[in-house]
Amino acid sequence: MKKTLLVPTDFSNNSMAAAKYASKLAIERDYSIHLIHYYTTASSSFPSEELSKEFENSAILKADLTILEFEKKLQEEFPSVYYTHRTSRGLLKENLPLEAKKEGYEAIVMGTKGLGDSKSELWGSNTSSIASKSPIPVLAIPGYYNVFKTGRIALLTNFKEDELHTLNEFIDTFGEINALDLIHVYQESEQEATVIQKIEAWKSRIFQQLSLENINYYIDKEQKDKEDLDTVPEVIHKLVEQHAPDIVLITKSRKSFFKRLFYPSVSKAVVLDINKPSYFSKVSL
Repeated sequence: MKKTLLVPTDFSNNSMAAAKYASKLAIERDYSIHLIHYYTTASSSFPSEELSKEFENSAILKADLTILEFEKKLQEEFPSVYYTHRTSRGLLKENLPLEAKKEGYEAIVMGTKGLGDSKSELWGSNTSSIASKSPIPVLAIPGYYNVFKTGRIALLTNFKEDELHTLNEFIDTFGEINALDLIHVYQESEQEATVIQKIEAWKSRIFQQLSLENINYYIDKEQKDKEDLDTVPEVIHKLVEQHAPDIVLITKSRKSFFKRLFYPSVSKAVVLDINKPSYFSKVSL
């Protein structure tokens, strides 16, 4: 049975970018794609004056018509991909994780922002909520991102066993990793030489478990003495910007660390803004 990518859409440009990325992955790995749109009562129907005579007496919803057009655009650009679609009443962040529990889904591919997300938010509220509780991996795609590359993968690491599961999950979805970058942020109290010893040992462990040979690492410490660069998320953002991996892998097992990336304190409204596709593992929190 062909595996399926679950692609939610709100018909925004961001969700189209994610759907196109998913389509390229589907071609690469022979997946099908299931498009899904969740609507509320207020968004479900056309005003009567917008309906043509063909539809004015029908029960077809605005969402049904729009998702057909959305799928048509994708099918024209990616004719070899098999698409299905469904619309359903409800809230995305509540219903998508339930849909993802159904058999046959390989991963969720979605935009980092949607129509309902404020321009001031670096990560969309739906995306961060779903990534934090999805039973399958989530791949979050920036709205402007139109490149499909998987040559260099970055793993946010704290030398935990669950990160090996994340790597295995990613390989199952995307195929073999050609080059892996380990990104680690350490505390000011730690000595750099000690951190390097740890990361070298972790490189060896990854090689033993997964036979990955092309492994590099980039480390930096929290710099609390600098007002503009004083949190783990900000240092990660800097390292990702500097070294430009194609995809960033994030393991969800360390709940406190994961929350630090997405839920800022009231006093400092800073969240992690990775300008690359980001893959969130399905490991339970």
